Formats: sequence, C-alpha cells, structure tokens
Amino acid sequence: MRNNTKLIIDELTKNLFDTERWPHYRLMFNHMNKIIRNINKKDKIGLLERCYIYDGFSIFSSLFQHLSLDIFDYIPPNSQSKYRQSYQLDKLDSLPITRKNIKKSQVSVTAENLSELKNNGKKYDYFFIPNVLHHHPNPFQLIDDCKSLLNEKGHIYIFDATLREDHQRPDDFFRFTRNGIIYALEKSQFEIIEINSSKSPVEALIYTMDQVVQYDLPSELLLEINGLNKIIKNKYKSTIEKNYENKSREFTAFPIAYSVLARIK
Repeated sequence: MRNNTKLIIDELTKNLFDTERWPHYRLMFNHMNKIIRNINKKDKIGLLERCYIYDGFSIFSSLFQHLSLDIFDYIPPNSQSKYRQSYQLDKLDSLPITRKNIKKSQVSVTAENLSELKNNGKKYDYFFIPNVLHHHPNPFQLIDDCKSLLNEKGHIYIFDATLREDHQRPDDFFRFTRNGIIYALEKSQFEIIEINSSKSPVEALIYTMDQVVQYDLPSELLLEINGLNKIIKNKYKSTIEKNYENKSREFTAFPIAYSVLARIK
C-alpha cells in the first residue's frame, strides 16, 4: 500500500500540484502522508474537499486506501451554479494511477449546512481540511463545525496558503498566518500537535513570479521575469528551501503555506 501511495503522490505532485512550480505543496503531501500512516485502521475519518471542481471526485481520497473515509464535497457560496463547477475534470486524464484509487464524495455541503451534519450522530477521529479554509466565509465557524463532528480527543488537519492571488472570486475570503491559525484552533479548544510551514523568501518570490506571468504584462517584462525564474530554479535551487533572516526587521518571515495537526483538548 505504501508503494502505491508513493506512486500516487509522485503523480499528483508532478501532474496536478506541480511542485516544480509550487514547492509548498510538498509540505502538504509530506505531512498528510505522515499522519495517515499513523492512523489506526479502526479510526473514522472525515475529509472536506472541493470535489465539485472534479465533478464530485475526491483527489485526496486516493491517499486513504483501506481506511474508513467519509468525503464531504464543500461548495463555496458563489459556486453553486453549474458553470462554476467541474472545470478541472479534464485534469484526471493526466492522473491514471490516482484515478484508479479515487472515490466520489458522498455528501455535498455548504458553509450554511455543514453544522447540520452533527445531527446525523456520526463522529470522526480525524477530520482533514486540505486547501479549503480560504474558501469559507467564516473560517472560525468552519473549525467549530468540524470540532462538533469529532470524537473526544479527535484530530483536525488543515493545510492552507498564506500567500496566494485573490482567486476564484468571489469565493476567496481569508488568509491565516501561522500564528493566526494557531490562535483560531486554540480559540476552539484545540491543542497544536504539529505545525509546519514553508520558510524561504525565495520560494515566495518564485511562487509570485509564476502567478504574475499569467497577466497581460509588457512582453519585455514577461521575458525578464521568466528568465529570473529559470535562473533561480537552476542556479539557486537550494535557496528555495532555506530560511533566510530579514536583515532590516526582526520578527519577520515569508512563509507560503502552513500544515497543522491539532487535537481537541
């Protein structure tokens, strides 16, 4: 099973979550894989994912083979219309290994009705929320809703970005810093078990450049940006993972994303 999971992660990080362009996704897959390996087979798992962009298929379900998994397709407030959905379904064509191992979501939920799931009486030992938090209009409520679905001493996992475009508007709402997500989880009576974040300001630079070149900038400027991007990724590749210190200001960092596991106190 572990060999199969490695193949899936290799495929996902190459063909979908392109870690050559977006290195911070390695943080997510490394942390999730570590957590999943330590989950007991009797534990019940909930997964909140934006499956609607793949016509209801859950990309992350491929990592939970042979585990008890319920998949909730979270649809943000302004993405209920069909024209806002299934726009990444064609991506599955480049994921043959993953596609054999993914499942469709069982339930569609919104920001308004997620809390109603607690009325079903089903509780989970782990609840995973990868790459969703910024698409919820009230992330504090989302954390509380997920807490209500957890067993005593249940765990919550969150991965999210701190630096991104304002994207899929108007369904892009909030960004937490590392300290912000710690505060939000502790406010909901979770204790942090483990939190990791990307560190290098150079990673922030190449991520931003990757996004900027998609805009209609002057052609000469685009050439300069693309050239710098290639130089960094080839000549200065090692700098992408190093945590350099700010020489002008203390108490400053430039993380792209965080990955956190917490447990109910």
